[in-house]
Amino acid sequence: MITVTKVFGKLSLLFVIVVLTVVITIVTELLIDNLTLQAREFRHLMKHSMGNIGVLFILVSIAGYSLKKRFGIGRFRINEWLDIHQWLAVTGVVLAGIHSGAHFNALLPRLTSIATIVCLVSGFVGRHIYINTKKEIATRRVTMVEDGLSEAVIAEKLTYAAVTADALSNWRYIHRIFSVTFATLVVAHAVTALLFGG
Repeated sequence: MITVTKVFGKLSLLFVIVVLTVVITIVTELLIDNLTLQAREFRHLMKHSMGNIGVLFILVSIAGYSLKKRFGIGRFRINEWLDIHQWLAVTGVVLAGIHSGAHFNALLPRLTSIATIVCLVSGFVGRHIYINTKKEIATRRVTMVEDGLSEAVIAEKLTYAAVTADALSNWRYIHRIFSVTFATLVVAHAVTALLFGG
């Protein structure tokens, strides 16, 4: 049976990664602010550069993974690209977090930051819940075959788990919606920053 602890036990590592990401972002932001307190222009340039590099990392992660998944373009296997996609996205989020710091003086940067975090969490959580559910079904199937159950009985016993796995496979669509929302907000944020000198 698929249990909450089996699915969410693996998420404890993800929780640690997310917490470390937030801590690293905050510490780096404070260091940049304190070390460059006198050099305001340098700090401004450095933070904007971090934001641009962060967005670049995120865009490369999305483009690389999408090209590999849809067209087979790229050097790495799809699973390797998924790992690269995740780590580039995490790095990009850290850099974007350093860019924004604790200064949310307008609605658009706030929305962009929230969309960034929601997109990151939806990708990590969705992928790991889905993968763990599929592994649990495969493990249960093997056990039932070893116990000598017929395919009809196995199919009947795994019906609920299979329906759950199919429902969880829809996390990709939700993650994609968050990704498009994030990309739209980033473009809007960049355009308004350029127009209004932000």
